[in-house]
Amino acid sequence: MEKIFKYPLKIGTNIINMPRFTMPLSIEIQDDIPVLYAMIRETDNYKEEEILVIMTGKEYDLSKYEFLGTAMLHKGSFVLHAFIKVIKD
Repeated sequence: MEKIFKYPLKIGTNIINMPRFTMPLSIEIQDDIPVLYAMIRETDNYKEEEILVIMTGKEYDLSKYEFLGTAMLHKGSFVLHAFIKVIKD
């Protein structure tokens, strides 16, 4: 059975252990904290994922990442972009 989980994020690199079946749904801001909402199926099999949260205008090598979404802080004063890649499957 699936359920929705919330993963708080920080700006920069976030390493998160997620169930093997995880479907990212959205990136949102809650109480001024970026969070990833994902549909998961809890199992004994987990994978290590890297979530990279960056601000507009910063340069990064994003060739190994998939785009997750964009969220705004402080009424749009700060725009954050989130990307994901599997580190350990």
